[in-house]
Amino acid sequence: MALPWRKRQAMRSIAKAIQVFPASVHRSIVAGEIKWFYMTEADRTVYMAPRETPSHSTDQSKRFITKVVFMAAIMRPIYARDGSLVFGGKLGMWPFIERVPAQKTQNRPADTIVTNPFNVGLKKQRDMLIDNVIPAVRAKCSSMLQGTELIIQQDRARCYVNPNAPAM
Repeated sequence: MALPWRKRQAMRSIAKAIQVFPASVHRSIVAGEIKWFYMTEADRTVYMAPRETPSHSTDQSKRFITKVVFMAAIMRPIYARDGSLVFGGKLGMWPFIERVPAQKTQNRPADTIVTNPFNVGLKKQRDMLIDNVIPAVRAKCSSMLQGTELIIQQDRARCYVNPNAPAM
């Protein structure tokens, strides 16, 4: 299904374009969102005992604190006929990081595994969708969504993954 942007900005316009009820569209959408978090907090309150010394922080400015990007995926909760909750709607949250061996410094020995964030581009986002989000949907609620078409709604990120791409 390839809809132009102007027809994908509201649930009603999507429903009208694919000729179904708006509630049907709402039930089968997975929302994928890109979130940024700092690895350490810049301003944090720490309560200490009277003779306790504060931990040493080497960050001079918030500019130098590493930011990590996460992909979060949620869905509409699924309820049974009796009203009990079958699936809560939370699919998962996956970081865009890589674990590499570090070089030797005065703070750590060589080949210590360190976690490094990286820039998120179109290929990395597509790989995250294929490797993590789609398998999470299949694992958590595939039996409940038999015969329904699933729409992955991405936030308005620059690197929007085309749903009609051969890899998808």
